[in-house]
Amino acid sequence: MSVRSSGAEFGSICIRTQLFSAGASLSWGDVGELHLIAVRQGGLSLVSPIGGRALRAGEAVLSLAEVFCEADARTGAEVVTISGPGELARDVRSTLSACAPQALSAGSALLAPSLAFALRAAQTPEATRSRLGDYYVERLLQEMLQGLLADTSRVERTPRPLKDPFRQAVSVLAAQFTDPDLASAGVAEAVNLSRRQLEREFSRRGTTIRRELRRIRVERAVKMLRDPDYALLTVGQVARHVGFSGASSLARAMAQEGYDSPSKLRGSGPTPRGAEGVAIPNAP
Repeated sequence: MSVRSSGAEFGSICIRTQLFSAGASLSWGDVGELHLIAVRQGGLSLVSPIGGRALRAGEAVLSLAEVFCEADARTGAEVVTISGPGELARDVRSTLSACAPQALSAGSALLAPSLAFALRAAQTPEATRSRLGDYYVERLLQEMLQGLLADTSRVERTPRPLKDPFRQAVSVLAAQFTDPDLASAGVAEAVNLSRRQLEREFSRRGTTIRRELRRIRVERAVKMLRDPDYALLTVGQVARHVGFSGASSLARAMAQEGYDSPSKLRGSGPTPRGAEGVAIPNAP
């Protein structure tokens, strides 16, 4: 019994196709991230901390929790997952639980187009992709996840009032970090503050916009360097994918965040030497 996986990342969005052999199981998903889990063939049983759900081909759920997946003992399963930041769920008034997967509305008109677009994007050869193209694919997939969540909840999307400019700005950084031209002025404009006001918000928490952007980019690069699916990419390609100008700038940033060099990290997968990020307070 085994699980084979393939896929791609577009900034904050991760797409995976997983082939479960009959009866194979896998504990999957990061708590706090928004996950779309869709069965294309076969059957799958999901178990979350507060309950379970069986899925057949053509059915899907949204989840903010880690789930245990087990394929049908006779047919196995082909599963597509699309994952993004949990912050995407904040703009939709939803009953989605942090523990229980939520089934999509019957006959959702968004599910099939969203999956088709995600699969086509994931199958695009790396050599034909561009940073700008990846950025727009990421934004489209974020919108699709939010649309599916709104459809599931049967409510209209409504903007959440801005209560914490720092948290909102970190969300902007997390969504757009692959853009090499992302700068403080653009982040400030996105959260409706002046650059100086936003810089004060970061200063109050002992950090800067530039430092948080570096941290987010480095964490994504480290994840890619440790992932065997990206073993064929050069360090320079990884660096450019996450928004750095090249391998040397990535190496400097990783050193500043307390990591070993990219080549050493890829070779042995060490843990960070005390790298720290700013703790983001819970939403009120």
